[in-house]
Formats: sequence, structure tokens, C-alpha cells
Amino acid sequence: MDTRVYLLAATVFLAGIDENICIGINVSAMHLGVALGAGLGGLVVENGALLRTPWVGSALVAVAFCLAWVSTRTASSARTQSAH
Repeated sequence: MDTRVYLLAATVFLAGIDENICIGINVSAMHLGVALGAGLGGLVVENGALLRTPWVGSALVAVAFCLAWVSTRTASSARTQSAH
């Protein structure tokens, strides 16, 4: 299953938030990520570190994977606790 779909479904199920609100927050978060990534990339290039942009991008991807993993673990433990 796509991680995005999983996170949206988990949010709707666990938090009881309307699905349309979750989709709106998801789209807003993606746009915010694009804007922050462009801003950070601009700062890196402005400071003359053009060759470091792939490393900075890789670090951001690693952070995103960690956040997604933590989110799935949190949702999994909340689901387990609600089942008992």
C-alpha cells in the first residue's frame, strides 16, 4: 500500500477526522515541503555549495523516511491499544 494512502487512512480511522480535511492537510503539507526544499536548495546554491545539493536533498529524504516510519509505528501502537 502506498505510504500516503496508509497515513491518510490511519488518520481518518484513529483521529476521526473527515477524509476531505485529511486530504487538504496532506496537499498543503506537500506544497510546504516543496517550498521549504526550494528555499533550502536556494540557500545552499547561494552559499556556493552547488555540489552539496544532492547530499542536502538526500538528508531531507532520510528525514522524511524517518518521520513516515515513526508515524506508522505510532499508528500501529495506537491501533493495538484500541483493540484491547
